[in-house]
Order: sequence, then structure tokens, then C-alpha cells
Amino acid sequence: MSQMVTNSISAKARDIQVLIVDEQPSIRAAMRSLLETETDLRVCAEAENARTAWSALKHHLSHLILMDLMLGPDDGLDLVRQIEESCYAQPILVFSMQSERAHALQALEAGANGYLMKSEASEWLIPAIRSVAGGGLFLSNQMREDLHEMQEGRPGELLPEACRRLSPDEARIFRLLGHGLGNNQMTLLMNISNLELTSSLFAINRKLNIPDLGVLRKMARESVSG
Repeated sequence: MSQMVTNSISAKARDIQVLIVDEQPSIRAAMRSLLETETDLRVCAEAENARTAWSALKHHLSHLILMDLMLGPDDGLDLVRQIEESCYAQPILVFSMQSERAHALQALEAGANGYLMKSEASEWLIPAIRSVAGGGLFLSNQMREDLHEMQEGRPGELLPEACRRLSPDEARIFRLLGHGLGNNQMTLLMNISNLELTSSLFAINRKLNIPDLGVLRKMARESVSG
């Protein structure tokens, strides 16, 4: 079962234009039928691979992309990264058969705003789209618990003594670094801006007397795995 894990802003009262990117025509048709039962959701275009996705982005106005990671010869994660770095950047909800625990964090780091298993579509697709379109993050309860443990630490897990100088939020960032999370993931999970994250990283480096982020990541990895 899935639910939002951040405080999201409700999508504004307007039609949400959705671009569906999935290599299977039957899946695209099923998603279109499901979405268009809602008065505020519209499928503006469909695409089966990276090439047709770019064409759709250029020729249609979409507010959200519903995307599978399996796109034939194309890498869905690469497409997420490329879109987020382009002038067509917009919320992306990954919709996949692949294990959430194995792929959700990678999708978030690439720039996605949520991850939903296709097996949960009937119950959670509509709420997930509305959440992500409104600026929220959407993940399963199990993934939320895993991420909470990453931030707060496992029972009995102790950080190095030097980390006692860190604020609670800085300690959470330190743990997330140790688990290999990148900047995109941390800003989404902690509901902070890139500027706030950068400021916290500088503060952590200063308090721990660490010269750069690479050394900090290495120290964090050793701490949470030790």
C-alpha cells in the first residue's frame, strides 16, 4: 500500500495534463481509461520510448509524466535525468513492475517525484498523480519506513562522537549520505530546498573539520556500515 511521505501542496483546481510513457500499448490504453474517469485528469499524449517521449514533450503541454523505466532499448532512468535537466522539466511519477526497494531511490535521485508499482494502480494511481502534480512525493509505506530508518538510524546505531556537534537535521543528512543518497533524494525526503541542503552540508563539513564532500561521504558510509 502506498501513500504520500512529504507534506505536499494540493494540485490546483485545473485539469492535470498527463503524458504517458510506456512501451506497452495495452498498458497505455488502460492508464488512459483509468485517468479519464476523473474530471480533472487528461491524457495529453502517449509515447512508447525516449524518441517519442521527446516528440510529445515538444508538441504537447503536459503537467506530469507517468513513466515506466522499461522502454525497450532505452534506459528510463536516463530519460528521467535528461528531462529534468531540460527546459521540459516537470513532475515525473515512475510507474513500474520493477521492485520499488531496488529502484525507487535510483528514480528519485534521477529526478522523479514518486514511484508506484503497477500492481497498485487501481488503488493508488489517481492519488499518486494528484500528489506528485501538486509538488509532493509518493512512495509505499514500506519504502517510507526504510527511509525513516535511514534518517533516524537503526536501533543501537551510533554516529561518531564528533557528530554530536551536529544539529538533528544535520545528523539526518549525515546518515542519508552514508546510505548513498544524493542531493535530489535528500531535498525531497527532508522537504528542504537545494540552498538549505547546501548550507547544511557546509555546516557539517565545518563542524567535523572535513575538507570536501567526497571525504564527508566516505566518513558517512563508514559510520553507518560500521
